[in-house]
Amino acid sequence: MNRSEFIEDLSAIPSPPFFGARVIDIPLQELYAMLNLPALYRVGWGAKNASGEKWDEYTRDFSARLEKLKSDQEQDPWLMPRAAYGYWTCAAQDEAILLYPQDGDKPISFPVPRQNYGKRLSLTDYFAPAGAAVRDVAALQLVTVGRSAVEHVHKLNANGDLVEAFFAHGLAVQLTETAARWVHQRIRGELGIGPKQGRRYSWGYPPIPDLTQETEVVRLLKAKEYLDIELTSGFQFVPEFSTAALVVHHPQAVYFRIDE
Repeated sequence: MNRSEFIEDLSAIPSPPFFGARVIDIPLQELYAMLNLPALYRVGWGAKNASGEKWDEYTRDFSARLEKLKSDQEQDPWLMPRAAYGYWTCAAQDEAILLYPQDGDKPISFPVPRQNYGKRLSLTDYFAPAGAAVRDVAALQLVTVGRSAVEHVHKLNANGDLVEAFFAHGLAVQLTETAARWVHQRIRGELGIGPKQGRRYSWGYPPIPDLTQETEVVRLLKAKEYLDIELTSGFQFVPEFSTAALVVHHPQAVYFRIDE
């Protein structure tokens, strides 16, 4: 299919501060400051649709519990947020995004689907075509709160501390998402784009559904070496509190579905 008619001429391509992959530690206190408390309380800790006095009660109880978890972390650290991220030159060709490795190897192809209705969007719409005079740039990121987080939850379960395990698991899940947002913000800053420009697309979601592509993400980001992250035969991350994404800088990039 052809490129969507709704995407305007490609914007100026930002200049990243480096190419290839880097690893960073993420300050846990900064993640706590960014933590989406309603998501933690409702999704992670089960408050769901609570409202009124019941929600107020949950908020008081969960706030106290969160403070205890923070205190326990200081005494016995089990959350170790880290990330590997980086930048690659890229181009769109047919219905695939091509990333060019720094070692001069052949480009890595990430095929993506296109809508068959409405605006007929595809992630390839947001990148300069392979025949353009200059190559575009894409960012990859992979964050984790570490194997120690998984081991901590497993230990609590093994010791029969099921309630503590439940709350620790919920916090680890939400901090993983918070870490993804933290790195996304860092990438925006390094690319010099606005705080609302650029979108983060995770594998397994409609615009980029093929989980097998995470194999290349792990390789490009050197996630095994840097973060001790591997993939299962079903292309799930080990440790489980980890998530990867492609960051698209184009100002018109939006989240979209593929099927109606």
